[in-house]
Amino acid sequence: MDEYICTFETLGNLLQDNIVTEEMVYNELGYDLEKAWCNQDVQKFIVDARKADKNTSGPNAFYVGFERLAKYSLARDKKTCADMDEE
Repeated sequence: MDEYICTFETLGNLLQDNIVTEEMVYNELGYDLEKAWCNQDVQKFIVDARKADKNTSGPNAFYVGFERLAKYSLARDKKTCADMDEE
């Protein structure tokens, strides 16, 4: 699971370093980000990782780059995870 979502996290890091833009990532991987973020197994993995690290939110929480990109993509498409579950 970590290898799968680390790809999205790496994109979040590239965004933070101004190598890519949210728009670029959205255009190429928006749907994949949304589906991955909304997956219940992925959410549980992230919650568990953050709890184990004792850092559940904020800029240093695990997978925060992935979270930022997924939320941007969902907002851009005017969707929620409930909407993604129906697709």
